[in-house]
Amino acid sequence: MMRKSLHENKLKRLQQKVEVLEAKKEELETENQVLNRQNVPFEDYTRLQKRLKDIQRRHNEFRSLILVPNMPPTVSINPVSFQSSAMVPSMELPFPPHMQEEQHQRNSPYFAKD
Repeated sequence: MMRKSLHENKLKRLQQKVEVLEAKKEELETENQVLNRQNVPFEDYTRLQKRLKDIQRRHNEFRSLILVPNMPPTVSINPVSFQSSAMVPSMELPFPPHMQEEQHQRNSPYFAKD
């Protein structure tokens, strides 16, 4: 009699374990289906990744031309350098940008002093 109840208890625990594992499996399958619907095909992902990198490169070139117009275009700019509107730390300008423009106007023959 004792052996039978031990066996029944063990069987009951194993059945509960199986039910928990089946529920977990069903949950994971459902989660997998949801994730598969949200994912983009790999080809689209790589194409968009290349496009993003190209746009970032062009954007950085454009910013470098605007922020540092005298810089040669062959120099590559680290995107991190221009995330805030700051200049490249290693480059020091004699005047802030707005002061440079005033200095340029003062030295220009087109802005003759009266």
